[in-house]
Amino acid sequence: MVVHTLRTQDFDELADALPRWDLRCRQLGRGPFRGQLQVLQLGRLQVFRIAANRMLHFAGWPPPGCFGSAPVLAANETAIWRGRRLKAGQVRVLVPGQDADHVTAAHGYQLVGLVLDGALVREAEPVLGGGDLEKRLAGTEAVTTSPAGCRALGSHLAGVLDLAPADLLAQPRRLIEKECLRRFLALLASPHPDRTACEPRNPKPSDEERQAVAADFDAWTATVRDAVAYVRTLPNVDPGRVALVGFSLGGFLALTVAAQEDQKISAVVDFFGGLPEDRRARVKKLPPALIFHGDQDDVVPMKEAEAVRDLLQTNHLAGEVKIYRGVGHMFMDENGKVPLTGAFAVADATARTSAHLAKWLKPTPAAVIAERAPGGTLTATGGR
Repeated sequence: MVVHTLRTQDFDELADALPRWDLRCRQLGRGPFRGQLQVLQLGRLQVFRIAANRMLHFAGWPPPGCFGSAPVLAANETAIWRGRRLKAGQVRVLVPGQDADHVTAAHGYQLVGLVLDGALVREAEPVLGGGDLEKRLAGTEAVTTSPAGCRALGSHLAGVLDLAPADLLAQPRRLIEKECLRRFLALLASPHPDRTACEPRNPKPSDEERQAVAADFDAWTATVRDAVAYVRTLPNVDPGRVALVGFSLGGFLALTVAAQEDQKISAVVDFFGGLPEDRRARVKKLPPALIFHGDQDDVVPMKEAEAVRDLLQTNHLAGEVKIYRGVGHMFMDENGKVPLTGAFAVADATARTSAHLAKWLKPTPAAVIAERAPGGTLTATGGR
């Protein structure tokens, strides 16, 4: 029983090193790659941990006939699992015959996983009330537990990998196998009824919802202004270098506050939002703006991004508008999944956002001399 560790600058080597998996890997985005794999193959189970500094897309097949699980933790909550985003408190479940299609988080990604031989799991089916477990789990993407439950599972699997060689040899193989199996079965016996809960796709808002948003918009704008004021009081923030980043409704809020000259925002990034039409005509100035949208967005129409582009051009303001072809709201398709085109768009938008903020939040020479801390970025999100 030995934990094998690989540190590599080749993502293909990382994919090939996972025993019994048939994986292909590609890097999404630019920059030098660094990754690490730890894996323990112990009889009828496999425990592994992957870390990477770049966004990767894994596709292929897990070990034949196996079940498995991977807890969704803070370090991988923004990842995409077979086209869907899962939330902390959920555990990705692997069923025999199910392909692997996974896009990692952009930076500082970590994943710990468990793979169990199908025969081992079927021996324990009576514990779950009998029946064909594979049929019961058909179509299941995840089981819902809790953030604490996910952390407990992740800590246990990481603890197995972190055992010293002497301690690992001292542990009876059957005992490690039995405990991992027990934790896997506990997930499936969870009383939570929602076993396929993934992040729902934003539905197209109704007229009533739009009216409710309009009624509360000023209050939300005031909240963002208060947040900006608070951030500027923090000791590790340069008050002269604050940016706003908003998603969907948060994009409308970010652009609205950034357009208020008294806020002195250094840069703004809007994902799938816009500027409210009744305020657009009054806007004459904006900080350097980066606007992202999809031409298949049926929640916030693409015309909102085009209106901001016209505003930038008419007033000769610094900015860029990027429209992704074949991409829906928040990079999702009509089924609420993030397709490969959306994943590539995520990688591109991430790189563009990093470059935009680095350029416009760059410290002034005086700030460098004074050794001021980096500027702050506020992020606003919204359901629409």
